[in-house]
Amino acid sequence: MVREEFMLKGIVSAVIGLLIACTQLTAQSLSASISRNPVTTGEQFQVTFTLNASGSAFEGPSFSEFSVLSGPNQSSSVQIINGNITQSLSFTYYLQAKTEGQFKIGSASIVCNGKKLESPPFTISVVKGQLQSQQGNQQPQQPGSEGVSAEDVFIRAIVDKTNVYRGEGVSVTFRLYTRVQLVNYALTKTASLNGFYSVDIPMPGQLDISKVETVNGVQYNYGDIRKSIAFPQQSGTLTIDAMEGECIARVRTQRKRNPNDPFDVFNDPFFNDPFFNRGFRDVKIALASHPVKITVKNLPPGAPASFKGMVGKFSFEATLDRNEANANDAISLRIKLNGKGNIRLFNAPAIEVPPGIESYEPKLTDNTTVNSGGVSGSRMYDYLLIPRNEGNYEIPAVTFSYFDLDKKSYESFTSGPFRLKVNKGVGGGSMSAMTPSRSEVQILSQDIRFIKTGPVNFISTRESFLRNPKWLIASVLPLLFITALLILKDRISKLNSDAADVRSRKATSIARQKLAAAKKHLDKNEHELFYNEVSKALWEFVSGKLRISHADLSKDSVNDALKQKHTAVEIIHQFNEAIDQCEMARFAGGYNSHSAAEMYNRASGVLTALQQTLKS
Repeated sequence: MVREEFMLKGIVSAVIGLLIACTQLTAQSLSASISRNPVTTGEQFQVTFTLNASGSAFEGPSFSEFSVLSGPNQSSSVQIINGNITQSLSFTYYLQAKTEGQFKIGSASIVCNGKKLESPPFTISVVKGQLQSQQGNQQPQQPGSEGVSAEDVFIRAIVDKTNVYRGEGVSVTFRLYTRVQLVNYALTKTASLNGFYSVDIPMPGQLDISKVETVNGVQYNYGDIRKSIAFPQQSGTLTIDAMEGECIARVRTQRKRNPNDPFDVFNDPFFNDPFFNRGFRDVKIALASHPVKITVKNLPPGAPASFKGMVGKFSFEATLDRNEANANDAISLRIKLNGKGNIRLFNAPAIEVPPGIESYEPKLTDNTTVNSGGVSGSRMYDYLLIPRNEGNYEIPAVTFSYFDLDKKSYESFTSGPFRLKVNKGVGGGSMSAMTPSRSEVQILSQDIRFIKTGPVNFISTRESFLRNPKWLIASVLPLLFITALLILKDRISKLNSDAADVRSRKATSIARQKLAAAKKHLDKNEHELFYNEVSKALWEFVSGKLRISHADLSKDSVNDALKQKHTAVEIIHQFNEAIDQCEMARFAGGYNSHSAAEMYNRASGVLTALQQTLKS
């Protein structure tokens, strides 16, 4: 009986499964939809392909006549309503119209249950739109009653100038504008500043959109997503890439009315008041700023030999803390640069010291600040000098040159030369002979012993002291020790002479220090400082290990260098993903302790994998 009941249940389940499969098979289709049609030139819109089942191997059509901002972005959903299971799979493209005309879009395809399905082709009409602003953003228009248009919420890249000299700072601000209620916001791609050395301006952890600005006669709330000062490192036309994101807008829905139905009570104008229309729906909107072109001019010819690329407005001085000292005393030579411009690119100048004076790597003190006006402040390098021999010395003059943006000419400062008098060091004189007094002489029995007149027995050691092992060891060991010290000193000097090699050797320890600092911020729930330290740990490590200067440091340069080192693709992907997540957390906010702890473990794993790959 039990067996028969079990078999009956199995047959019923199989029949039900077969019916569901047949129902799904007959209902499977791939449809295409467009957010609006027609669209205007420069307008952003969405094209979505939806399969009401599960599938694989999706192939989208060609959108060669449009700018593809993002896509295909895949999403899936499963719904269970009254025991009925429905599922769908969507692929969304975010496009921008470029030129007017009628454009036929071909079919997309996907494989579902072994069968290839195709969507029907459709046509997109592009009509002439209104003029665009200087930054390339669309002119705001009144939103439609059924949804949210690209003019209701958008990202704009704002720069303070588009024609600059190489090395001149450009203020770059990515600003979010909205005139609808936003319930969520996230970045999907941060803007790349390839060809620039950029310094980020500190931003609050959460996006504040409470400020108001009028754009082309329409009032928007806005908030700044990211601010940077970018210094172009090469001439020509450079591009500030688009920043991409997505947001959830909450819009009010209205009840549809039938104007021809006299019994529709809500057809009365009295009920048009928003009080009677309290329905809302959430709309997902893709955002993308327009790329911005920056024209970078070469600096004028005639640069002095001491010019090292500094551009801005600066003052310069070099000072010696004293002009007279004893041998082996420590002396400080300070070089200080004040002003505004690309001051953080000011590296320690090479100091020529005469023989007899030892010099050491300088200590850097950075007192610069970053705001919307640029980078300003001071950088100081303190050189430790130790004269070893007495005498009179002269340290050559130090010259600094820069390009003055106000005068459009090169300016130079010269400090020195510096004259130093070195006296004999303490303890440098000879020791005087000490003559004992009579009272210090010990008297043994008598002042003068009587001469021995009997036979004298001399004892022969039969061994020269030169052959004594103890004497040989005592003589040779100091020589070996001094030789080893000289070899070690020469080795250290050679290692420290190559700045790139020093940075490569110290990259691991610096990254560990940054991660340790990040862990402290994580324990204190200081998430903004935590992500900042993790980002620094990743960038400083690859900069040192791959010997990439800060001016050339970017994801593209790091990826190229890692590929040349035959680094696994998975490790490169993990590094890029960690950098992107840090940037998104820093500029888009939305911190939480769980994601921060995962970020710490992920960064540690990436650094460990890179360390094993880049062992030198």
